[in-house]
Amino acid sequence: MSMLLLSSMALLLPIGFSFSDNGAEEVLNLSRASGICLLLMYIQLLFFQLGTHSHLFNSMEIVDLPKFTLGSSIVGLAGITVSVAFLSNILVESIDGFVKELNISTTFVGIIIIPIIGNAVEHVTAVTVAVKVLLAHTLSTCIFCCLFAVSHSDHDWS
Repeated sequence: MSMLLLSSMALLLPIGFSFSDNGAEEVLNLSRASGICLLLMYIQLLFFQLGTHSHLFNSMEIVDLPKFTLGSSIVGLAGITVSVAFLSNILVESIDGFVKELNISTTFVGIIIIPIIGNAVEHVTAVTVAVKVLLAHTLSTCIFCCLFAVSHSDHDWS
């Protein structure tokens, strides 16, 4: 079963279930369970591609990377974490004004705009990897990111 089919089923199952007589709480629980299943399947895919069968996906040349000390790595990670938290706070606070000014729905912003902005580095990485002929990894990463973001949106499907 491909990741695309699995992700599509995980997205469509709660939507179809919402048309039944069950309450919103059951649909929400099913949506969360399908999201957890997606996350577990993605972890298994990464383990397969990067661990057990990495020789099948190693068409890239090995490049010597710069060496960092443990201290500089921790300081860099802490600095990036603080800056991402700060910028995320600014982004979240500006959503209401953005929605009112452009007269668009918060659902559209949450499902389309925010994932595009939030995954900009992921998109650049996907293009770089695709150029280096690792298309299978590129497609699985893109599909998972898109469908995982949609399945965890706060949209009321009923």
